[in-house]
Amino acid sequence: MNIVDALHTSCIKMNSTAKTRDEVLQEIAALAANTEPLSSVSEKKVYKTLLEREKIGSTGFGRSIALPHCALDKIDSFVVGILTTVQGVDFDSVDDEPVRVFFFIIGPLNQRNQHIRILSEISNVLKTESCFDEFLQAQDAEDLRRRFLSHLNVTKSDTASETAMMCQCIIHIQNEDYFDDILELLSSEVEGSLTVVDSANAGFYLNRMPLFSSYWTDNGKRFSRMLIAVIKKPALNDIIRRISMIVPDLQEQTGVLITVQDLIYTTGSIDF
Repeated sequence: MNIVDALHTSCIKMNSTAKTRDEVLQEIAALAANTEPLSSVSEKKVYKTLLEREKIGSTGFGRSIALPHCALDKIDSFVVGILTTVQGVDFDSVDDEPVRVFFFIIGPLNQRNQHIRILSEISNVLKTESCFDEFLQAQDAEDLRRRFLSHLNVTKSDTASETAMMCQCIIHIQNEDYFDDILELLSSEVEGSLTVVDSANAGFYLNRMPLFSSYWTDNGKRFSRMLIAVIKKPALNDIIRRISMIVPDLQEQTGVLITVQDLIYTTGSIDF
């Protein structure tokens, strides 16, 4: 299921009068429990699970936006919704700002990869500076849904052609400042085929070889990781474009290297 199918108009509520975190979570639980995918789950159960997730750490995204989410057993599909409030609500956000726009996700416990992907897709949209004001200016629930979906890169699925149009993208990262943002970007584009490999630059090993020790005097192991992802070819150009927005002057000496190769054969998937 993609995010377009999961975002129910009935789960979009504007101008809620909720004033506390608990009131917001209770309203979200009521909206979600009213949908067909959650027909076997009580509103109380949804609220309790959302609350337990917030106790682990606030989902306050920053810039007056939050992303409350949780996973439940005995459900098969995702429910995504949006709640806006008349006034800001204290949600222990990372920037301590009160929250007015809440995107929520309720997903199956056994579909963690898809949950991460939907979470990352929404998170990437919310990084757009203008989205907060744009969402609050929506006229009704359908308008708000349309405004949000317009930010997504949605393509129709064709299983037969997708199988033949995959590539492997390897991103070598030696600059730690870029790692989190690139990882989050890729996690929204791949389905169970993303791996992080801790590595080391060649100088770390050459320093230990007598022949080269005088040239490589830095014997510390610096930051070096590889992201290996199997992705759809049609998405490749957009992914590289978005990485170039994260890494200024990508073609210069930035500590980030992207390589891509065609795949002759691929089957199966791996867990995030």
